[in-house]
Amino acid sequence: MYFFNDCSLIIFPYVVRGIAQFTTIYSSYCIRYTFVIFCSPHYLLYCFEAETGSMNEWCRKKPLEWQEYVNKEVKVNAAEQEYKGWVFTVDPVSANIVLVNLKDGGKASVMAVMGHAVEAVEVLREGDSSMADQLTSLFMPAGAQSYSREELENRKSCLRDWLEKNRIPFTEQGAQQETLCVAGALTVNPPYGPEDCSSSNEIILSRVQHLIQSNPDCQQDQ
Repeated sequence: MYFFNDCSLIIFPYVVRGIAQFTTIYSSYCIRYTFVIFCSPHYLLYCFEAETGSMNEWCRKKPLEWQEYVNKEVKVNAAEQEYKGWVFTVDPVSANIVLVNLKDGGKASVMAVMGHAVEAVEVLREGDSSMADQLTSLFMPAGAQSYSREELENRKSCLRDWLEKNRIPFTEQGAQQETLCVAGALTVNPPYGPEDCSSSNEIILSRVQHLIQSNPDCQQDQ
């Protein structure tokens, strides 16, 4: 077992099998504990991180603000170092940034920059729908169902109708209007299933996921 204190960067050479994170926030002061499990064919690596300190500007952003960086190539300054890559996602709890660098032969390297260490994020290049599809395919489980553009549009329309029927306010976000923002506190990304919801509020997350699961049209589609 390995322990890392005040770690600003973790490289993911193997498949991440689980991430458990607990955050305690008092005003602008936070205490965060992260437990990451890595798995390779040869061994398991358990990485534990504990950090304390004041929340920086990046950590104080809202989920919708982080969403604007997804599927874009960025340069991140953190802990007096510079990292570049395409943003796959930003953890809504820890503000950790998952960067992907594409390589030849369809391979890619993945790294996570700890949110508490981020000093500045600069957008280098905008991504298009093909880049979004490429990034998503890297993390798609084997045998997972893929959807055409038309199918995704139908699923989004189905979810929109269901939210309107239940009088749940929402807006469409993103460069392609592909993300649904529910009540300003939760986002739903393609393919618009319960597992595609993201929110730092666990109560709202649970209720919206249950609402999506109760959609009869969604159940038929699955």
